[in-house]
Amino acid sequence: MTKRRARILMLTFEYGPIRCGGLATMVTALCRAIDLERFEPVVVLPRSGHSPPWPLVERHTLAYCEAEVYRDGGCEVWLLSNAVLDSTAIYPEPMVHASIKKTDEYGERVADLLGELRVDLIHLHDAYGYKCLYEARRLGLPSLLTVHRLHEDEPPLAFAELATAHLVDAMSTVSYSYLRERGDFFGRHGQVHVVPNGIDTSFWHEDQLPLAPGGRPARLRHLLEHLELPERPTFAYVGRLDADQKGLDVLLEAYARHLRSAPVNLVVVGVGEPALAQQLAAAALSGENLRFIHREPLSVLCMPASQ
Repeated sequence: MTKRRARILMLTFEYGPIRCGGLATMVTALCRAIDLERFEPVVVLPRSGHSPPWPLVERHTLAYCEAEVYRDGGCEVWLLSNAVLDSTAIYPEPMVHASIKKTDEYGERVADLLGELRVDLIHLHDAYGYKCLYEARRLGLPSLLTVHRLHEDEPPLAFAELATAHLVDAMSTVSYSYLRERGDFFGRHGQVHVVPNGIDTSFWHEDQLPLAPGGRPARLRHLLEHLELPERPTFAYVGRLDADQKGLDVLLEAYARHLRSAPVNLVVVGVGEPALAQQLAAAALSGENLRFIHREPLSVLCMPASQ
């Protein structure tokens, strides 16, 4: 007799192509890394006006929303739709009205679904699903909150985070430094674990960058030689190409205005918004001191044609 896999409910506003930033990257990667022989990830999120690429399995007409169920590899994905949950902005503005209204509506609709979903654990990615937690307690379902970031800049969501901290069985966050810096928040709960954000080894792996002997100075010289850059002050950006959250548009403007002719090197490594990638590639091809490393293999670099 085949043992039933534990079903893990992932509550998030972002997954796969329904994304605003890093939350989608993390949740999607987590669902793909789960041991599918033991666990089955079940993602439930607002549709937010998106048409996903996955095969449609079934549709449900519920009391207060429509639900479509998709299969994304080993993951079951539920998209919830109604007048509030299908707003095209994932996080509609203003937060004090529109976004918290969507957050509350989402949690209430998840609460309606909990009995039907047949899950064994609820994993909240930030506090967007907090309004389902009393129903989870009634059903005897354990819950975990992963704090990707706190939202003091958005008081309605900050209130939801405080409520969630009191209601979940355990919490985790993404770095030890964040745990120390925000002890005022995490100290409200007795069980807080740290699960550091990982690295996508399909994009970067240390085996692809053999280290030169001689420590950090030698490694820097080796890198600059590989990139055909002179030995001088070198600045690097490694991360998602994202204008709203990472400010790459500001970096590009600063480069065009001031850094192109400065006696420094600038190295940008990352993937993300196609428009930003195109701008960076164009800047790297026209500038002598900018290198853009976009995708595998890492030897494919954007360099001026003269080099």
